[in-house]
Amino acid sequence: MVKVILLSVAVLACSCTVNVYDYSSHSHAGAEPDTVYAEPAPPAFPSTPDTVITRRALSGTGGVVVIESAGGWTRYTLKDCLIETDGVAFETGPMFDLSVSEDGVQSTLFQIAFMMTIQDYMFGSDQQSVFAGQSTPEGTVLPVVTGTRLLSLVADRTSFPFLVEEASLFESDWLPGGTVSCRAVFPVADWEMRIICSAEQLAIVSDDPEYRIVFGDNERRQLQQFYDIFVVHHGDPPALPVQGIRAEQL
Repeated sequence: MVKVILLSVAVLACSCTVNVYDYSSHSHAGAEPDTVYAEPAPPAFPSTPDTVITRRALSGTGGVVVIESAGGWTRYTLKDCLIETDGVAFETGPMFDLSVSEDGVQSTLFQIAFMMTIQDYMFGSDQQSVFAGQSTPEGTVLPVVTGTRLLSLVADRTSFPFLVEEASLFESDWLPGGTVSCRAVFPVADWEMRIICSAEQLAIVSDDPEYRIVFGDNERRQLQQFYDIFVVHHGDPPALPVQGIRAEQL
């Protein structure tokens, strides 16, 4: 009985091991290597493949694409597409999910995430419908009023409104000092993602609180590269303008 218990403990310890793969010794001169993390599946699902996470730097923009893959599923997420104006700091993170079934059928999912912090002086006394309520304990999700527009993305001449009740994820919190922190994720159609990422002029517009943020050339290049490289070519265009070598799938 003792031997059986010791063997079970040893197997469980192996199943919880996290492997970190360092490609630094294989990188080309002057290029940043990919970083790859292997996250094991929970012990209750031993047949589920590990999720492999890689980070690919976009050339000349400071943007990074995080690639998560497990079995026939892959998610591409743009990180560090940051813009700010007086009182508002904003990050836009488009996401593209690609799934391939065992018989080769592909399915896709497009989403876009917004992460923002807004200073308290941006809010008027009657401008708290989206981020309802007063100061709340840290980590508390605030209530919202349905039918409320969080913001709009204006891509060239097309406006895309994002309503709070249509978000697949909405979290907001009043931080110490009155600053608001918010993260929202919205599903979008493939044609909407294409227009947003390829726009020559792109701006975020909000009425509550009132602000307008215009994307610069660098941020628009990040969105364009994300769409061209990872949505259209699934990470493997003929000429890959991404820093670092490509990590092999584990």
